[in-house]
Amino acid sequence: MKEKTIVVAGTTNKSKLRGIKKAWKHFGNASIKSVKIEGITPLQPKGWKETFLGALARAEEALSIVDNADYGVGVEAGLLPAPFPSGFVEMQVAVILDSRKRVTVGTSSGFEIPYSLLSPVIKGEELGMIASRRLSRPQIKERVGIIGVLTKGVITRTDLTYQAVLSALIPRIHPKLYGMLVHVENYKRILNETFF
Repeated sequence: MKEKTIVVAGTTNKSKLRGIKKAWKHFGNASIKSVKIEGITPLQPKGWKETFLGALARAEEALSIVDNADYGVGVEAGLLPAPFPSGFVEMQVAVILDSRKRVTVGTSSGFEIPYSLLSPVIKGEELGMIASRRLSRPQIKERVGIIGVLTKGVITRTDLTYQAVLSALIPRIHPKLYGMLVHVENYKRILNETFF
């Protein structure tokens, strides 16, 4: 990575921005810019494909908005089918797209959302809004996230974003080990052709 980079985050969510900045500061001096992106992803992504495509769309849009940007970062939290008792795991997905249109991807650790919240989320309601109402915690998604409430602050939404972005940075930190990175068009094909 070059000494000074321009990184554009496809979000204005404060907790996500803190996680992106925290991850990137380990690997050089970067100017992190934030852009508001609306209408290109569902309010509550569900499923592997929708969540990963949503993160990619945010990264692409972010990169296209700021002139001379080196990287676009998209982060999506999605409800993903998984072998948990509820049948789902909540996880953050980060996609980093560089100016050469190469993609790297990372995820956070995952957790089950409270079973009482599962049905409205499956129906399309946004987890952050439901959690704010049910737990009487305004702006939960901008602050600690539902994970912060569930873990009593031990793990926050910022931490999950940090994990996902840090994981997506690994192939860029070790280019000799990873070799050629996947071009965005090939990555879209992978997302559209694989089992999920």
